[in-house]
Amino acid sequence: MLRTIPRLNGGGGGGGGGVAMKNFFSVLGIPERFDVDSSSLRKRYKSLMVENHPDRFAASGGAAPKDPSLITTAYQTIGKPHLRASHLLELGGNELSEDNQQNVLPMEFLMEIMEVREALSEIDADDEASGDRLRDMKENNDERVKEVIERLSVAFEGGDVDAARENTAILNYYHRIEEEIKEKECVE
Repeated sequence: MLRTIPRLNGGGGGGGGGVAMKNFFSVLGIPERFDVDSSSLRKRYKSLMVENHPDRFAASGGAAPKDPSLITTAYQTIGKPHLRASHLLELGGNELSEDNQQNVLPMEFLMEIMEVREALSEIDADDEASGDRLRDMKENNDERVKEVIERLSVAFEGGDVDAARENTAILNYYHRIEEEIKEKECVE
């Protein structure tokens, strides 16, 4: 059984600007932790959507206890590891923004990402060899994502803020590469 992660403190990008942030774990009624069982999460989401469906409250003129669109946003955020990790950091006051994300990453990693993106931009959807390269890049990226998710699990479980921030930033970059690969696959 997974432990609930401790609140992360220190080293933050702050956040707020006076606006209260929604805790999507609370919205879904699940513990704040990185490791989430996707099947249980989906069941919880469906259950909440049934409980809070507007048609259930239309006859009485009342509103659902929880906003279904908020439930959906919470589910989509918690269901994706890169968004879940970012949300956990935000909840602990350690928000990663586009501006400060690069500051937590080694220059070698950023150079590697630049090379991958350059290689992606050179792929020609009509070229069979490029299709093979794209599949290799996807497999390589998928493997790296799995490795980072494992490191994030350890970091959040152990309350290692620096490792959680660095690996969340790395996962965000790999997620962007995944999206770029998907775009290229659609062109093929």
